[in-house]
This record gives sequence, C-alpha cells and structure tokens, in this order.
Amino acid sequence: MNKKTQIAILIATLTMQAQSMVDIKPITVKFDDFKTEYPFFRFKEAKRYSNDECRIGKISLKNNIPANSVVNLVIPARTKKGYNVVLNQRACSGLNNENIKINLFLFKKRKSHQQGYDYVKIVGDKSGFFQGSSSLVLIDMRGIDSKNAKCVKKGWKKHSHRNKYLMTSMFEGCTRVKSIRWGKFNASKVTRMDCLFKDCKSLENLNLNLLNTSRVRTMREMLANCYQLKHFDMSLCSVANVQNMEKMFLNCHSLSCVNLKNYDMGEVQTMQSMFEGCESIKSITLPFSDIQKLTTMQSMFQNCQELEKLDFSDVKIPLSTMMADFISGCQNLEMISFYTNMPSEKFVNAIAGCKDCPRFTETLHNLFIKAD
Repeated sequence: MNKKTQIAILIATLTMQAQSMVDIKPITVKFDDFKTEYPFFRFKEAKRYSNDECRIGKISLKNNIPANSVVNLVIPARTKKGYNVVLNQRACSGLNNENIKINLFLFKKRKSHQQGYDYVKIVGDKSGFFQGSSSLVLIDMRGIDSKNAKCVKKGWKKHSHRNKYLMTSMFEGCTRVKSIRWGKFNASKVTRMDCLFKDCKSLENLNLNLLNTSRVRTMREMLANCYQLKHFDMSLCSVANVQNMEKMFLNCHSLSCVNLKNYDMGEVQTMQSMFEGCESIKSITLPFSDIQKLTTMQSMFQNCQELEKLDFSDVKIPLSTMMADFISGCQNLEMISFYTNMPSEKFVNAIAGCKDCPRFTETLHNLFIKAD
C-alpha cells in the first residue's frame, strides 16, 4: 500500500470519526398507549389500572443504541385513548447509556371539554425519581402534577403519609443535565431536599424561586459536587424550618457568590462544610443574626481559596458551636470580623487554618470583638 493510499484512508477515517461526534438531529419518541416496545426505550408494566389511568412502572433503555443518538422523550398527560398517564416513583431513574442524550418532556395538555390542564402524576414521593440518569440533558417538569397518585394494591409500593412529600436525591447523579424547567411545580408540602442536585456536574444555572420551600427541614448536600454551577438563586425561598445545611454547597467549584440576605436561619443546627471546596467563591452575604440552635460550623469555609472577606459582626454565635477548621485553606482571606463572646482560645482554633495564609494578618481588622 503506497503512502497516498494510506493518507487517503487516514483522512477518511478521521472524517468519519468527526462526523460521528456531531449530534444528529433529535429523534422524538412519544409514549402513546399501553405498548411496551419503542425505539430506544422499553416502557415496563405499562398497563391500564382503572377506567381512566395508564400506569408506567419503569422506563428503561434498550441495548445496542447507536452512538451519539439524541432523543426527545415525551411523556404526555394523556394517551391517545384518553387515559391519564401515571408514573411509578422511580420510573425515570437509571437512564444512563453513554451513547445517548435525552431531552425529557413531561407534557401537560389542555383538556378539550373544559378549562384547565391535565398533568402527569407520580405515585408516592419524588425521591430518586431521576436518580442516576446520566443520559438526561434537559428535564422539563412543567407537566408534573405535584399531588401524589393513589397506590395500586398489587405491584405498587404503598407509601406512608410521612413519606409522601420528599424530594431526596431527586436529580442525584444526573451528570449531564444542564437545564431544569420547573414550571409551576408545587413543593409547598415537601419536607426534605437533601442530595436534591448532588453530582449534577454539568448544571450551570439554577433558579429555585418558583419552589415553595417553607416546610423543608433538611438541605444536606443539596448541591454537593455541582462543579459547573455558576449562578444559583434562591433569594425568594424560605428556609425558616431548615435544620440541616451540612455540605449544602460542597465542591461547587465555579460558584463565585452566594446571597443569603433574606434568610431566616433561626432553626439551623449544622452548617458543617457548608461551603467547603467552593474554590471560586469571593462573596458571601450572611444576614442572619440569631443562630442560637447552631451546634457546628466546622470546616464551613474550608478551601475557599478566593474568599477575601468574611463579616460575622452581626452574628451571635453560640458558645458551644464547634468551629474547627472554620476557614482552613482560605489562602486569599484578608479580613474576618466576629461579634461573639466565645473564649479566645476557641476563636484561635477557628482561624488556626489560616495562620500561614500569605494575605491574612490580624492587623487588617479587629478579629475578636467581645460581646457587650
């Protein structure tokens, strides 16, 4: 084989590889009725439950899906025959074939005989509903009914009343998701949001102001490992009942500022590692003045390498609060101020991690202000 032939084969191979890397035009797959076989997907346990419901137990991917496939998966509120569509608790979890990208639309439809809308319903709580679905790129939730569908006696797990209003790990492990459309999703009765977006590594923008979080008690690891998150807005949400914010923003490497200005944190008990690993964060607004139930702020700002100033002058920190490694590894920290009556040795322990930071000196600000 001469050199010209070898070069031609090499060019052809590289061209084919480049073409295979380009996303093809999305193929739209729409669930219509009780059929179980569709291109790319299997709708398991899709069957009629009552006179007006079609229930889907699990949506799963087929094997041997072509590389770089892009699919718009549409789950309508009603089938062609007019049955209401109801999804099992984890029906959309585990869609994780690396060869496929999925834009998921839970689609609401206007009723023909009266005003208003139909909505896709979910059995039980929303815990883990999309968990581990790394193929998902876009999730459109505008068609989800926040009310829980009734459980079926056979084949459907019954949920006790206390578990009906959970969003634990709902999007955990959706590593490709860049956008989530909430619509009018009603979370007014939700009590837990821990690990809600954990490991959503591609998520860049998140606006939660449409969610009613007034009853939420825990936001532990809510945004942990969201490496690409740049803009986060929860300014209109209430955290008045939240008790646990441990590791809430852990390793949000791209987040540059957090505004907690309107928050009432009187019930918060732990903020351990809340901002740990937020290496790009420069500004944090901390308005809360009454945190008497707080037990630990350990490692709260550990390794926030770009953080320059911290103002706790309006915050009354309880004497019993653990603060070890509070600002450890904050290499650019220049100023920190406290309004506290904690023993001086405990305060020294809190700032011990910054004693060797090149820009941190006690002469820049009064670091220890005794309470009146």
